[in-house]
Amino acid sequence: MTSGPEPRVAFQGAYGAFSELAIARQWPDGATSVPCRSFPDAITAVVQGDADYAVIPVENAIVGPVRVALDALAAAGADVVVRGELRVPIHLCLMAPPGATLAGLRDVRSHAVALAQCRIFFARHPWLQSVPHEDTAGAARDVAAQHDRSLGAVAGESAAARYGLEIIARNIEDVPANWTRFLVISRNANTSRDTVNTMRNIAGTLALLAGSLLAAPDSAQAQTTPAAFSAITRSVHSGINGDRAKSTVAFVQQFYRLPGNEGFDAAIDTVAALLRAAGYVEESSAPAAARLVYRIESRPMRDPAWTPLAASITLDGQSAPLQAFARNLNMIAANSIATPPGGVRAELVHVGIGADSNFARVPVAGRIVFTTGNARVVLPRALKAGALGVIAAQTLPPINQQERNRHAIQFSGIARDTLQPGWLLYASRATRDSLEAAMTRGPVRVHVEIDVRIARRPERTLIAEVRGRTQPQERFVYSAHVQEPGANDNASGVGALAEMARVAADLVRRNVVTPQRTVTFLWGDEISSTDRYIKEDSLRRTGIKWGMSLDMVGENTATTGGTFLIEKMPDPSAVWVRGEDQHSEWGGRPLAEKDIRAHWFNDFVRNRCLDRARQANWVVKANPFEGGSDHTPFLRASIPAVLLWHFTDQFYHTDLDRIEHVSSATLANVGACALTTGLLLAEGTREVASAALDELVATAQRTLATQAALSRDTLSRGGSLEHEQHILSVWRDYYLGAIDRIPEIVVGPVNLTTALDRARAQVRAAVPVLAR
Repeated sequence: MTSGPEPRVAFQGAYGAFSELAIARQWPDGATSVPCRSFPDAITAVVQGDADYAVIPVENAIVGPVRVALDALAAAGADVVVRGELRVPIHLCLMAPPGATLAGLRDVRSHAVALAQCRIFFARHPWLQSVPHEDTAGAARDVAAQHDRSLGAVAGESAAARYGLEIIARNIEDVPANWTRFLVISRNANTSRDTVNTMRNIAGTLALLAGSLLAAPDSAQAQTTPAAFSAITRSVHSGINGDRAKSTVAFVQQFYRLPGNEGFDAAIDTVAALLRAAGYVEESSAPAAARLVYRIESRPMRDPAWTPLAASITLDGQSAPLQAFARNLNMIAANSIATPPGGVRAELVHVGIGADSNFARVPVAGRIVFTTGNARVVLPRALKAGALGVIAAQTLPPINQQERNRHAIQFSGIARDTLQPGWLLYASRATRDSLEAAMTRGPVRVHVEIDVRIARRPERTLIAEVRGRTQPQERFVYSAHVQEPGANDNASGVGALAEMARVAADLVRRNVVTPQRTVTFLWGDEISSTDRYIKEDSLRRTGIKWGMSLDMVGENTATTGGTFLIEKMPDPSAVWVRGEDQHSEWGGRPLAEKDIRAHWFNDFVRNRCLDRARQANWVVKANPFEGGSDHTPFLRASIPAVLLWHFTDQFYHTDLDRIEHVSSATLANVGACALTTGLLLAEGTREVASAALDELVATAQRTLATQAALSRDTLSRGGSLEHEQHILSVWRDYYLGAIDRIPEIVVGPVNLTTALDRARAQVRAAVPVLAR
């Protein structure tokens, strides 16, 4: 940026910080680094002439805006101007003194922003205590000075080299494509308010060019939440109660829930009672003018409902069981039968993976079979050979971290067999090790008790509605599945949706909101209940405008390792998966361009969640479409829909998914943004549509700028210019199609032609022409 002597560049932190890497990139011919204790100190050095420039980190791909830095820039006001910006890849390493090991570390120090980028790593290594420090490199420097092998630091690789630390683990950041955006600032020689590049201009430029969440510093909330949304947003955010939602989750998660069984019905009945307490009236007895109604639909099931009640595995001669249902809710394979009263006692024999050679070598008649193979295949073979039943060791997927979660069991089941009924128990890793150790010492006898109830019962679906005032046939539909035995999956969805229904009823009764469309809340069997709701009534189907699935929405991410995600309906990020919106560990595949559905709904929901995030210090991310929950029936019916969820989760589908891993704050956050979305669209005013259009254009401009930056990066590495320009064109067309659908927000006819034309022109103008 200058010729002559090397420029002096201030930065926050110690030598070896990522800001120094930014300095090296910005001034490849050399610069004099000026380390400063804080961001205000770095900015002051520029203002007072002790440094020519400063590099300030303002945004990170994982944690979003660096608020403390933005606050420092805001405080500087017109004293500084932006001279440039750059984005630096960030790869974080865990480092420690020579000879240290991962297992031996206890306290790990780093800047709070860096620690926030490694939440999954810390969740997977729970003995590591993260300790905030003033900066990354400074943490490495201080750890090196103490020569304590129980201390570690998270910093860049260059900090390890500078301070003589060994790298224990590389690339521990949550997202591989991690980056930080830096501003290069200098002193403003003309501090007149008329000069360009005051802080307000800086904020607007960043929001436009970088896709950041930065707003004008003097009124961030007013600038980022459109005025037309503010009243409903405030009312919902203040009314939602995470503790109420969690109390419902705590009750529901006690039960192993399958359609029609006693636990499933207990959940349905509990939510119905909550609805009545909130003012909803049973539909069959409600007055015609009632706005708050509910009903429970019952359908006969093909097979009997299966309810597990108790189970245990005890070594003969021991009083305490190795494994019991009270701790391992998933230990009985669904559709297993009960043992006789008092259980069965028999020798336990190991058949390995259950191959022919195993069965030929081991007599199993009158015995209990233990297997490490495919339990569903081994069970019928064992029963046919005269075995009493089977205990199977589970091998869990990597996300469940079985070596750490040694008592975890995933829920699973066997086919219902009326000709050769039997029972199958799953053994945790801890139980497997105990049983195998006992068998190596000689013959082992075990006592197995199983109690289940199998009965003809109907499948029930609970539906509550806030009826629209003028267009009740049009509706926004929420769905939360009841089945599955976990707390987060999905008692959290049940509890969050019940709390949302309560708040909606309260706001309607007090005339705070006046939905013109109907808002529907549905609790039932995953996918099938939502699918029936859409398909069983063709007239109702035509009125469903939007759908939203709530699944795994209450996670305490500090313990589960998960991240809150909005799974989007197919947009271009599902075709070209790059940048921040990556597939989750649940898994997804790239879609074809023909699968893209141009719509504003993805961004509308995301922005409502970001409204909440700004006040709640909540991390909001999105992932491309993957499927697998209640949003898919909506999408199959060409109804716009998204999924609110969390992933990854080390307790996913296991019986360690209990209430202690559920967060009241998360339930409130998700419930607030979900309900705000639905109520705004149910109101359906022209003002809401106009504000949504303006917001969509701004989002489109940020997205197109981000995609252009990604394309330029690809081109710098030899990518195809034609291909990258095509990607930008598809994103442009996606947003142009989304603009076309904005009038659907309004209840009744509306003419937005002029505003729509202006919006289209703004989006077209936001697409750059790439060049090598």
